[in-house]
Amino acid sequence: MKNWKPLLASVAPAIATALGGPLAGAATRALGQQLVGKPEATDDEIAAQLTGADAATLLKLKELDVQFRKDMEQAGIDLEKLATEDRAGARSREIALHDWVPAVLAMLTITLFGLIEWQVLTRTLTETARAAVEPSLRVVETLLTFVFGYYFGSSSGSSRKTEIMGAGGKA
Repeated sequence: MKNWKPLLASVAPAIATALGGPLAGAATRALGQQLVGKPEATDDEIAAQLTGADAATLLKLKELDVQFRKDMEQAGIDLEKLATEDRAGARSREIALHDWVPAVLAMLTITLFGLIEWQVLTRTLTETARAAVEPSLRVVETLLTFVFGYYFGSSSGSSRKTEIMGAGGKA
């Protein structure tokens, strides 16, 4: 699994959030310890554990996410606040510098997604062609998620709401 972070974002959103900011080292160490058995595990070693992860591994990952969130709260670190500040900082930079790069990248991502999707839907692809196109489509879908998260906000609040509802409404 080359890109294991989308899986991580869906199963362990707190750890995924931490990976994108100043707590990346702590998050990687926690993943390495729990999944690989050593805190200094590499991305490749973590990816190997997540490739074809079974239900037990996903449950272990979810439990790690809950514990990581608790540890961060006990340390006085608000992961959602960090993620929000990170997005706000990126947007402020774009405004202050009149930076057109994020907008161009967003448009290219949307266009690329549309073109690949159009090819998949309108062409009869051989199995070989489909095998080549589908991973690319998944990567572009992930990028599209980031584009919408950047411009319209993320669904992490929704994830937190779902988590609270699953815990019987106890925050």
